[in-house]
Amino acid sequence: MPNVRTLSWRHCWQLCRHWLDDATRPAPAGIRPGPRLELTLRPASRARWCGGLFLLLALVHAAGLWRQGNQPLALGTLVAVLFASAVLWHWLWPSKSRSFRQLQLEPDGSTFLLTADGRRQAVTLIPGSLRLGQHLLLVLRAGDCCHRLLLGPGNTDPDRLAALRRRLRRPPTVPGLLR
Repeated sequence: MPNVRTLSWRHCWQLCRHWLDDATRPAPAGIRPGPRLELTLRPASRARWCGGLFLLLALVHAAGLWRQGNQPLALGTLVAVLFASAVLWHWLWPSKSRSFRQLQLEPDGSTFLLTADGRRQAVTLIPGSLRLGQHLLLVLRAGDCCHRLLLGPGNTDPDRLAALRRRLRRPPTVPGLLR
């Protein structure tokens, strides 16, 4: 009667190593050529509400610490809240020169961002971009600047988002491994 072959640790390690190599390999940067595509970017209202709720809860927590007589910790919490509010304000309510209104993909694969003040900025997609379920996190480089766009059903048209997903290049996978 033949013995049943069992997996050795070496075989398991090779499978894990191939999967890790594949998962950490950068995706080819760029967008496939195709028809012209314009995505109108709307403000992320859910992110604004969540940021405001976070700041409100942090202020209530700081007030509770102050009422308990723990003034140093309350002051530290207030400083952290002020810092977080400045960062959230900068991120969620950008100025017109930094606020992007439209992502344009040309038929040759070139990509442009249209700002609220009317400027058209050429950008390139870099390998740090991710697919996060229904959302896309696009990392775009324009000269020495790096822009990150979180695109999802809440701030872009779902049909155009699906068209963008089809045009993005996917990273290569090792045969036999599922992602």
